[in-house]
Amino acid sequence: MDPARTQAAADALGNVRAEHLEPSAAVQALLDRWARGELTTDQLTAARRLIAAGKDAETLAAPTTGG
Repeated sequence: MDPARTQAAADALGNVRAEHLEPSAAVQALLDRWARGELTTDQLTAARRLIAAGKDAETLAAPTTGG
């Protein structure tokens, strides 16, 4: 994992929790995948926009298989 991404993901989750909210499991999974380098920042941003538009967050957070 990229330490800077890991810290950024932890900071983002902390900011949400500071507002007395709990991020969904799908959002946490997306941030984990981003921190591990499985998603680019552009992919994370696109997924966030889809979640905000009410798309299936569980599908977005599911790990991809090779190919």
